[in-house]
Amino acid sequence: MAVCTDSEGRWAGCLMWVGSGGVVFRSPSARFRTAVIAAAGQLWLCVSRWARLAGCWDRFEAFEAAEILGARNLRIFSYLAYDDYRVDDLREPIEDLLALADKFDMTLHVENEGVCNIGGFAGLEELVTAYPHPRLRALPDIANAFRTSLPPSADDLARLLPFTDILHVKDYSDAAGGFVPVGEGDIPIAALLAATLPARETPLTLTIETHARTEHAATTRRSVNGLRRVVDGLALA
Repeated sequence: MAVCTDSEGRWAGCLMWVGSGGVVFRSPSARFRTAVIAAAGQLWLCVSRWARLAGCWDRFEAFEAAEILGARNLRIFSYLAYDDYRVDDLREPIEDLLALADKFDMTLHVENEGVCNIGGFAGLEELVTAYPHPRLRALPDIANAFRTSLPPSADDLARLLPFTDILHVKDYSDAAGGFVPVGEGDIPIAALLAATLPARETPLTLTIETHARTEHAATTRRSVNGLRRVVDGLALA
């Protein structure tokens, strides 16, 4: 689920992910504008350095699918984790993907994911500073970062925000043993956003990943309401 706000924190519309690349439009009100903002391509999540696993998208096909959907953004990952990872390992694939991004006029957003080489905010910062490019952006996932061995601080997020157009929000509860609606878990989402977003001057898209085992629609509604309460409580200009 992607919930979009404009620079004044007003709700600009939303869309719902279906599978890895399809979307269903869902407009909460006639005054809200809806659009496909990104395609959640499986690039790199199910790819190793040595071989593509069966079922993963070809890179060119992922861009073609996004083009068909009218999406200008692709979410990507940093290979399944391996022991001797170095950020320089990504140089060749980054260059290849940026060439395709130029060809298709799209932007790449790298998400931190626990099973991948870049699991936290430090890895994202290292990547976007090693390969500065207007079509390569960080996509911080707050919950994923907090579930690593080094939970991030507000300063860690603040350093990433200049490289960020989309911020991924979901919540996790140790007591429940899984993901829960935004605002109902252990992730200090409100505190992090309160410490970082008021100083931001450019628009930022907040996206919700439902991640529920059951009652997906109800969980999504609770997450949307939870994120609304968080945003409403921020001291935004």
